[in-house]
Amino acid sequence: GTSGACEEVLLCLNKHPDSAALSVAACNAIGSMSSSAEFNQQRFGKAGACETIVHVLQQFSDSTLICKWACRAVHRLAEGNAAQRKLFADCGACSILIKVFCLHTSSDEVCEQCCLAISILTDGSSANAEIVVNDGACACLVAALMIHIKLPLVVVSACKMICALSTTTNEELGNAGVVEGLLTAFREHLSRSDYVSYWCCRAIACLAVHPKNQSVLGAYQACEQVSTALSTYVHSESIFAKVLISTGSMAPNHYLDVAIWSSNAISQLSLNNSTNSVRFGELGACESLV
Repeated sequence: GTSGACEEVLLCLNKHPDSAALSVAACNAIGSMSSSAEFNQQRFGKAGACETIVHVLQQFSDSTLICKWACRAVHRLAEGNAAQRKLFADCGACSILIKVFCLHTSSDEVCEQCCLAISILTDGSSANAEIVVNDGACACLVAALMIHIKLPLVVVSACKMICALSTTTNEELGNAGVVEGLLTAFREHLSRSDYVSYWCCRAIACLAVHPKNQSVLGAYQACEQVSTALSTYVHSESIFAKVLISTGSMAPNHYLDVAIWSSNAISQLSLNNSTNSVRFGELGACESLV
């Protein structure tokens, strides 16, 4: 960053805007240099990286490889940086990301990176969320979940996008088949991945903030799946901890995350909804929570 590499990368890319190979390399570099590096994020932003990356996406929207790295660059450059998010929004990033998402739903790598980029740009921004929803985000999200249902990284990134969008466009998500797609994916990974279960529970809790979604989620057996996640992972936490100690493993323990967000999901699904509340009681949620 201090050596001027940020500016040089953009200078090269802007001098050769038609080079596919350079676009891949430059977007890869921008994403890598921006990851958890606020100083580099600021340098790239001042040098016009946001506008340049959006131009790359527009120029090469039909290229799976370029879109993958450009979307990753958007995600890494805007993560934790409100100024960069605004710059991306101002130069039309939201609309082109949805275009790319729709064009490449068959690519798990583009779907993953596109969902992450959209989640960063829409989190807490009703204006950006409205743009992506109006441009077809929900349909793309459902398609990505169904096509790549067995891939944990795609499911997790889709859950992050749901969480971000649900703060301002909650009802739209519930009306577009997102609930069914989410719960189908949750069912696929429920018994196999604590990390995917954590994000699915979190997405359910976010969706259930809207009263109408509570009933839709309940109808698609969200109560059953959340209860299963709670009992499966939380009751196994002490066993899991002993395994980590005995093997010396430093693998992350997401069991507590599952406990927190399955509890939040139960709270939101049951709030002023007697049907879901009674169902949780029948499923043994009261005992699991204590």
